Amino acid sequence: MKNKMFTFLVILLITAVLAVPILAKQARDQQYTQYNDSAKGKAKQLGTSAQLSATEFNVSSGSSVFKEVRIVSSKNSEKLRHNIKMGGLLATGTETAAAEGAGSVKMEKSNGKMQLRVPYGLEVKEQARIKLKDLSGEEVAEIIADIDLSDSEENRIEKGQASLRSIKSLRLVSKEKQVEVADSEGNRHRIKANVDVSLNYMNEDSSLEITTNNDLEEDVAAKFDELAKKNRLRISNRGGVMKVDKAGLKNGAEVAEARVTFKVEPEWVGEGNINNIRILRYDEGYTEILPTEFTGVDDEGLLVFEGESGNGLSTFAVVMADNISNVEDTTFDFKAMKGFLLPLLIIVTVGAAFVGSMMRKEHK
Repeated sequence: MKNKMFTFLVILLITAVLAVPILAKQARDQQYTQYNDSAKGKAKQLGTSAQLSATEFNVSSGSSVFKEVRIVSSKNSEKLRHNIKMGGLLATGTETAAAEGAGSVKMEKSNGKMQLRVPYGLEVKEQARIKLKDLSGEEVAEIIADIDLSDSEENRIEKGQASLRSIKSLRLVSKEKQVEVADSEGNRHRIKANVDVSLNYMNEDSSLEITTNNDLEEDVAAKFDELAKKNRLRISNRGGVMKVDKAGLKNGAEVAEARVTFKVEPEWVGEGNINNIRILRYDEGYTEILPTEFTGVDDEGLLVFEGESGNGLSTFAVVMADNISNVEDTTFDFKAMKGFLLPLLIIVTVGAAFVGSMMRKEHK
């Protein structure tokens, strides 16, 4: 009888142990489905969200200060570079603005704060959206300034042919462009990338050079591999790289934070791998994994991933990072298992109590 009870208990425990990874995988799959549905719903709401009333300005370059350069780097991959120089937007003084006439839109920095000089006769709204265009008239970037409508009367008086308004928040959003790159296996796929930069203020020599392709220096790639290993991850593929070089804009000073967006083809991600996508950041030897979120699907069917970079601009890469595990798809996930641990514990406890009861009866 003892042997039978012992065998029964062993079978019960083995069954419970084997059930853990199976239930964990089911929980992860269910969590993925819910997360995916939620993200798709969120994506549908993006276009219907309420926006501030805005005044739009178009600023075209007179000397190629806002330009886009496309460089073919190989047969399988091409490089897209944005050169965005913002110094032309800053006024040197009120006399300059008055001389340029009512059609000019300029910014100026006063006591560490930014102000917008609004052309005379235009209604001041909650937001100013300044579109930067290259010589061909194509938009390269947009500067978005939220205006403080509660300015004191002193700031509302006209300065020459324009009026000043204080800026509450200032952002630069690079224009999203598509390039074709080759992954680590030589397969070609489309990516889109852009950056949304929160600025404290701009200097006269402010500029950004944004390069998007799939090139990554060997030392940076090695640093990313080290970072992944420390976090028990393995980089199995790279979807694209966006390098942001800046002048007159320091992280933590002019640059407050940034939101990085990569859009990739579903075929590159594969089925059930959305939660394995990470956006990595490199800056002068420092590496980090950005909080990465899948936000939905765009109009062309590309999957959209966003990363919040609280430490500013640098080099970013979107990668496939698999969890390091001895057995594929059987990683024990406590979060996924929290709904199953109590039932399993009850099963084991009841089984042990039953065996103990039978053994006590046998001794009587």
